[in-house]
Amino acid sequence: MAFVGIDVGGTRIKLGLVKQKKMVSSSVFEVKNNHSLEANLPLIIEEIKALSFAFDASEPIEGIGMALPCLIDHKKNKILSDYVKYPDAKNIDLEAWFYQFYKVPFIIENDARAALVGEIEGIDQGTKDAVLVTFGTGIGTAVLSNGTMLRGFNQFAGNLGGHQTIDVFGDKCNCGDIGCAESLASGWALHSILESEKSYEMSSLSKVKNPQIQDLFKAAAEGDTLAKSIYNRYLKAWSYTLKNLVYAYDPEYLILGGGVMTDGENLREYFQTFIDKANWLSHFTVKVVLAQNPDWAGVIGAAILAQEKEIAH
Repeated sequence: MAFVGIDVGGTRIKLGLVKQKKMVSSSVFEVKNNHSLEANLPLIIEEIKALSFAFDASEPIEGIGMALPCLIDHKKNKILSDYVKYPDAKNIDLEAWFYQFYKVPFIIENDARAALVGEIEGIDQGTKDAVLVTFGTGIGTAVLSNGTMLRGFNQFAGNLGGHQTIDVFGDKCNCGDIGCAESLASGWALHSILESEKSYEMSSLSKVKNPQIQDLFKAAAEGDTLAKSIYNRYLKAWSYTLKNLVYAYDPEYLILGGGVMTDGENLREYFQTFIDKANWLSHFTVKVVLAQNPDWAGVIGAAILAQEKEIAH
């Protein structure tokens, strides 16, 4: 049996054909219209057909899972929060739309939760407690607790780790709150943080159009004074974010992913040391590990969730 996983990003959409929880075929395409998810749905259908044909045209597709960077009620297949990139997403009945083409179980899920499902398969199939954190444009989080994906009464438990307040005197976040981890250390906040610094014009980063976190890391490594200062602030903010998540959810594994983990092992060691020294954790063990498949875990996880729905169906 083959299952399709789809990971919808703001600029790219990734798809994979998954059998026995392993990806056997995959594709990526650039979105044609990042203001309308509905405009991209026919392209997704064409990609699914191409994937199926390239692998084995006779292999039936038994389920489809889609991961989105939104708050999701997976049981109702309902998007609960607005998605800036695709403002029409909340108003589309995705299950009904896909049913026109594939009359199989369909499920949507938050992208961090889908990625956690995909990652946990490769890290330790025996673990029942893990927290996944992705650092990139924002900070995404998901929690597996006692073998069950944490969801909560309103379906967002474990998903808003990037919006925990870590500075009560901090700047306003894009969510409307103040001092959120994302407002202090994320890709989307970097430009405004740089522009607020008096020495920004003297920094090499002032010559970079739309600087990203990777640019910050590079400039810091090259000795740029401002970049080193902000880099250290980012590490500190991320460290306390991770510590708060560990205190809240008591995981066996803390899984790190996202676009900033290009210098992964150095960052992993840094965060492991920080967690090990935390006052309440000195007698306990939390394993800080790198995501094994950060680019495709969301696709694999979405397909696995579709398989679980098909089995329950």
